[in-house]
Amino acid sequence: LSDHVTPVIRTLADIVVHPVFKESDIAKERSIIIEEIKSYEDESEEYLFDEAERHLFGSHPLGHSILGSVDTIQRLTAQDAIDFHGSHYHAGNLVVAASGNVDPDRFIRLVEGSFTDVKPKQRRQRRTRPRPLPTVHDTLRHTTQQAHILWYQRTDGLQSEERMPLQKLN
Repeated sequence: LSDHVTPVIRTLADIVVHPVFKESDIAKERSIIIEEIKSYEDESEEYLFDEAERHLFGSHPLGHSILGSVDTIQRLTAQDAIDFHGSHYHAGNLVVAASGNVDPDRFIRLVEGSFTDVKPKQRRQRRTRPRPLPTVHDTLRHTTQQAHILWYQRTDGLQSEERMPLQKLN
């Protein structure tokens, strides 16, 4: 409701700008995320797409599972979270948006007043294009009653003139 915009924005600003990363909280979340990863790996379709992206993009960030791996999550510390927040949570990466019955001018003033402690814009890391990798033929074995076949082909990407026709084929 529009009546709650002010306390919500102030709470959001406090969480985003002044987070608290306690080792005990990280440890609790670590075990939850590891269980999610294991559960996700039991889903044949999801696992298949992750494997395809790993083959398609290799060591490029697009080839990594968005969940991470059990190994990376086990090694995650509160200091890692603090460092990540320090590197990525700044004015250059922050968007606050609203829709619905909200007065835009009032909302902008509220956001500007609530996010005063946000760090100034930092230089963004340059994105790199994934390098082409050779075609891979792979068979994944999972104990399941289902069979999945995935054929994938690398295309030119979002800025390509071929994007719309290829999207129709998808």
